[in-house]
Amino acid sequence: MPSNTQIAVTGLAVVATGLVGYAAWFDYKRRNDAVFRKNLKKEHKKVHASAAKEEKVRKVKNTAMLKASLIEISKETLPTSPQEREQYFMEQVAMGEGLAATGPANEVAAALCFYRALRVYPSPVELIMIYQKTVPASIFALLMELTSLDLEAGKDVPTAKPSAADVDDETPAAVTAEPASTSAAPPAGTAEASSAPEVLAASANPEAPAVPAAETSAPEEPESSSVSVEGNGSGTEWETLTDEGKAAQAQAA
Repeated sequence: MPSNTQIAVTGLAVVATGLVGYAAWFDYKRRNDAVFRKNLKKEHKKVHASAAKEEKVRKVKNTAMLKASLIEISKETLPTSPQEREQYFMEQVAMGEGLAATGPANEVAAALCFYRALRVYPSPVELIMIYQKTVPASIFALLMELTSLDLEAGKDVPTAKPSAADVDDETPAAVTAEPASTSAAPPAGTAEASSAPEVLAASANPEAPAVPAAETSAPEEPESSSVSVEGNGSGTEWETLTDEGKAAQAQAA
């Protein structure tokens, strides 16, 4: 009568032979049967599509859980003293590590614990770099999603639009600033600088006669009292033009 050991060995041998035979048959069909390969590819695509769909549903579910949890975390009161903050940080990190070790089912809870610890840490960027090296990749991705959601929630602050009163207050300032720019005179020493006041004066008093720019640009010089004599006449000719010269000429005659 065979023993239990012989029966177990015989059973294992039969199972192994069956597995080897199935592997050989599968490989032969995959290499030589086109219809089998086509059906195999269809099944492979179905499996991948199903896995991608499940992953998408899981991400949507995790995002909804993170948003709801983030609202609850924002309502929590943080410790104030340095000792309390340090104790709170150590508790949350230890809790997150324990939840991360249990498996994928508690990844969201672990990420929330690590996020609570991040809120009280003095240097958040440094702690994120430490998380990246020590925390599992899936939990770290959830933690980064939490920080992104927190930043987006902080940006959704409504900005006040200008009212009609603000617009009315700003309009006179723009109007009064325009004449100041037009009344500025050009640089001194140019023709425009000398003619600008006359143009403004003429526009202010239209009945006043227009004054040419050339006459106002330079003052009129008085006539000189000295008379210049052209030619190369001698001193004797110059003396005959005076009264004394005429008297001397009469005595000589």
